[in-house]
Amino acid sequence: MVRVKSLIARFNEGRVGGAHAEVEVDEAKDLSVLIVHDPADETVAEQLVDAIQPRLSVPVHTASEDTEAEKEAKNAEVALLLVSMALQDNWKLVEAAARVLPNTLVPILIDENMKDTKKWKGAIAWYIPGDLFINFCKPTKDAADEVMSEALAAKARAAGAPGHRSFHAFLSHEWGKDKWVHKMAIELALRLRDHDIDVWLDAQQVSGSIHGSMADGIDSSTVFLILATKGYMQKINTGDRSDNCLKEFEYASNKRSNRTVVAALEPDMARPATKWTGRFKVALARQTPVDISQNVGEWLSDEADLQNAGEWFSDEAVKHLADAIRMRIETPEASSDLTPLMCDIYPRLNPCSSEAWAKGKAEKFTLGTRSWIIDELCDWYNKKQSAVFILVGDGGVGKSVIMAELCHRGGALKTDEDVKKSKANERAQPRRKSSRVRSLWRRSNKGRQPISVAAYHFFRHDQVTSAAPKEALVGIAWQLCLSVPGFADALDSMSFGGIRDKPLADVFQTILVDPLNNLGGNQTPQVVVLDALDECSKSDGVLRKVIRTWKDVMPSWLSLVVSTRPEGEIQRGITNNSLDSKVLELKDEQNFRDIEKHIEHLLCDMKDTVEQKDVASCAKILSERSEGLFLWASFLPETLNRMYEEKRGGLLTLQDVSKEDAIPNGLGGMFEEYFERLRDKMGGNDAYQSLLTPIVAAREPLSVEQLSVILDKTKKKTKTIVGNARNLLYQGGDSRVALIHKRMADWLIDFNQSGNLGVDIEDGHVALAGYCSRSRDDVFSLRHAVFHLVKSGEHAEAFELLNDFAWVQSAISVGDDEAQRRATIGNLIRDCVELGIYFAPESDTP
Repeated sequence: MVRVKSLIARFNEGRVGGAHAEVEVDEAKDLSVLIVHDPADETVAEQLVDAIQPRLSVPVHTASEDTEAEKEAKNAEVALLLVSMALQDNWKLVEAAARVLPNTLVPILIDENMKDTKKWKGAIAWYIPGDLFINFCKPTKDAADEVMSEALAAKARAAGAPGHRSFHAFLSHEWGKDKWVHKMAIELALRLRDHDIDVWLDAQQVSGSIHGSMADGIDSSTVFLILATKGYMQKINTGDRSDNCLKEFEYASNKRSNRTVVAALEPDMARPATKWTGRFKVALARQTPVDISQNVGEWLSDEADLQNAGEWFSDEAVKHLADAIRMRIETPEASSDLTPLMCDIYPRLNPCSSEAWAKGKAEKFTLGTRSWIIDELCDWYNKKQSAVFILVGDGGVGKSVIMAELCHRGGALKTDEDVKKSKANERAQPRRKSSRVRSLWRRSNKGRQPISVAAYHFFRHDQVTSAAPKEALVGIAWQLCLSVPGFADALDSMSFGGIRDKPLADVFQTILVDPLNNLGGNQTPQVVVLDALDECSKSDGVLRKVIRTWKDVMPSWLSLVVSTRPEGEIQRGITNNSLDSKVLELKDEQNFRDIEKHIEHLLCDMKDTVEQKDVASCAKILSERSEGLFLWASFLPETLNRMYEEKRGGLLTLQDVSKEDAIPNGLGGMFEEYFERLRDKMGGNDAYQSLLTPIVAAREPLSVEQLSVILDKTKKKTKTIVGNARNLLYQGGDSRVALIHKRMADWLIDFNQSGNLGVDIEDGHVALAGYCSRSRDDVFSLRHAVFHLVKSGEHAEAFELLNDFAWVQSAISVGDDEAQRRATIGNLIRDCVELGIYFAPESDTP
């Protein structure tokens, strides 16, 4: 079994200033030490003298009587108190040392019966109740090292020596039975160090007062990291104020409430909605845990030897956790405008956010483009002739980037560049939102009336929560609390408990229509932005219940901007309801001009690849090949870099770019080249199909682990395959794999466009049905097994699952939050309807 000390030794390797690091001889030799002990402990005192005297150049003194202790203490820098049953009743002796050296008393445990500090009594409970003790019950060299290290630390504290370091994260954890959680914590801290995350850990950093060390540690750490176990949660919920976990938790709740990360060490702790309870759940209501329990769970169930420490946590889990910590570090502090009422409303709404996705889109915007669309939006906004504006365009034309830029200019979205500027000017007078909005709208030459954006949501077809219309409305309601004066109070007056149980129309009425209409009419005109309506899981419902009724039920000062692809039902809804819309025509001269400018920017950033003198001419040629789609331009950097490598000498010139077959025409041509290259890299069509068919057929992105099982490859090999397809596939923050753009899937399943590179989606359903059958209790299987079994014709097996009460119970409980569980249940009901479960003869139940 791995010993805690060996893990601590690994943790200390190469570190400076740890509480129990190896003691340097030169540093310790001049230390004046007094050993204070009860007369009954004379023998142990002599052993301690023998252990530490060789390290010191001055004699170690001992004292077992109060007058002797007071005299010797005046010539000493540190007093080592030998903690035993006898000493705790020797008030006079301890008091004598404490009067002279009150700040450098170091408890040295020599009696196993005194290990529980909560049971200390008498003098030691009075003078050193919360101090770290050094265990010298077994007088080993390691124990002597720890004694000397703590003695030096005590001297430094008394002298006020600067020794505080800054840490990225404070790791709070219980120790667990046989210290198993503590061992995990040390190993996790080691693994996080590989990601440049410096962790405060009690095994390394506690010195002197335990409570003081904990408080200093939290103060000097940017993030409070909780290693969540059921034992830890029980400590928080029990409310034993003598427990250090509760003390850390409460102190951090005041100091780091907006910079807390929860790492779930046990599977149940990754399910906050159903498995978190009590004070722990209430205090962490805003937290989404990072699940690091997968390999840990296997170790717990198999009772494997702890020697395999490096396998406790998967690489993906550690990376995900490091990313979560880094995100908290980089997130600006919560606004001082966040009122107590808002802090109360947030956990009750538990809104989802599309900020990260929108920010990524905004950062792709090219200055100087899309001004004609912005002009039309501004014209609509200022004339106030209608309440809704819809931007329609094919996939890949750049609608989401336009919507993100609108949110950015409208003050609802900050990019990383904005955050950096804010930090650089943090000493300056804070700017009001309206001032910042006007500044951003000055990007263009035309004097426009700024459009102020109150809230936004970006739908995503491959994210269950982001695709859900109710989640969009809840998220918008929360943003309105921040952007519209008085809205939080108006919302609080509504009864919105269990809001997600209501029909979409009632959700809209309860958390948006009613509270907004209860506000006064003297409000600043603003807009709400909805991007990618076509990717909403119930776009027809949003169109009928929200968009179509907006002009009739919402206050006149709040308008709506929507973007969508021109899909049948949506297009008919726009036409039949006479909604204002702007169609982004691919062949529009202004659209081509924007793409040309965008490509010119790309080429200017590739000075080491493309000759700069003819950049403008190159951009003009390439824009014509784009056929009006910005998505085509996203492939250019990789394509040009490959051309440069193949040229083997000299920068790419206008002549190179002008060659007819050098760069594919249109998105179809670009897809054809990249998917063909992927097929060749994978060694043929069979491997190519086995990778893409399940990805296209899946209703949500697949993890690398799931793909490994489906492909029958090692995890390492699967990662390599995904890496080779990086221009076509992306891995999100949760390491799940999906096609970069929805249009790719459309192209792949349309054999008229993709030809022999196309994929048969039915083969994907068969592959996923097989995976679900082999891994019935996997989260993906619980969500989608019935769907893929039905699609692949395996009706009998689908019925078998639905007649398995335990499986159904697990399926409807899946999800980290309420939205995910509701989406799972909704999908399951639709799958049952498609299966014809109400009258199918295979069913054993009604």
